[in-house]
Amino acid sequence: MRIWVDIDNSPHVPFFSPILKELKQRGHEVIVTSRQYAQTRELLENHEIEFLEVGEHAGKSKLKKVLNVIQRANHLKKAVQSFKPEVAVSHGSRAQSIAAWMLGIPKLLLFDYEWTEMHIFKRFSTLMACPTALTDDVLQRAGLPIKKIKKYHGFKEELYLPSLQPDHHFRSSLEIPDNAIFVVIRPSSMTSNYHDALSEEILTRLLLKVKDIANVMALVVPRTEVDRRFTEKIIAEQNIQNVKILKKAVPGLQLLYWADVVVSGGGTMNRESALLGTPTYSMFTGARPAIDQVLQQQGTITFIETPQQVDSIEFQKVTRKERYTYEEKGLPEEISNMIEQLVKKSF
Repeated sequence: MRIWVDIDNSPHVPFFSPILKELKQRGHEVIVTSRQYAQTRELLENHEIEFLEVGEHAGKSKLKKVLNVIQRANHLKKAVQSFKPEVAVSHGSRAQSIAAWMLGIPKLLLFDYEWTEMHIFKRFSTLMACPTALTDDVLQRAGLPIKKIKKYHGFKEELYLPSLQPDHHFRSSLEIPDNAIFVVIRPSSMTSNYHDALSEEILTRLLLKVKDIANVMALVVPRTEVDRRFTEKIIAEQNIQNVKILKKAVPGLQLLYWADVVVSGGGTMNRESALLGTPTYSMFTGARPAIDQVLQQQGTITFIETPQQVDSIEFQKVTRKERYTYEEKGLPEEISNMIEQLVKKSF
């Protein structure tokens, strides 16, 4: 079976890594395409995944985003045509959805956020798949076609959390002293469809709070140059000495595992951190994901919805267990089965 996977955002690299391994172990041929966005390229290289880079992110402009999707779809079609894929798979790639339709092949669209713009996915996907935490009631309220959706058991982050092997030298590699409270900050995306200017106010308040606590060291993990420049401006204007900006991609799970506190506007990073047991605060200001509300109910994520609520964030040291284990739930096998069944049209 010839399978085409498109990875257009950095969180999808660790997600697809175990799936790609499973598919290849089953004897399938796989081609991976990607786009230049956030840390996608570096993470693919770190995971030793061969890929063909096609296109890049269009930035903030909605018009440019629409044109970019159409342009990238055409480029993707040309890039994979000689491979003759039998099925297309992605976690939210609009361009691949259109390209798969142009190629006349079935498309599996994985997702875990019900309020993203879904028109292209609903129109061009053959099958959609999401975690069981997204109930039928949630999907109906979001206007999604339930008959087209199949569910897998667990959070998407649980595909790769079992593979983590904590590196006890990781903090020192970042020059974070053992006695410091290590805070990881991920700004909300300033170029996404769901961007809200309130997130910049929350980030600014957070950086000023960190500045005033002597034993805290923070590391900002920007997605794009827009995020980076905004953060650099605040750090320079306020002369903040205990906040650094990450210069290159690092193993994300190591970063979250060894952090004492994570404050993030990124959905995947929030869930990774919460599932790892790190105190996690979400400053995502878009429509709240149902899957994050499940974690909030479990007491593993706290939402920061206003700049004033930043003051309630507690910075404390975390004591880690000597041995790390995470239950393997068979998710790579479950999703690989979906892909095979889609080609065999057994749904």
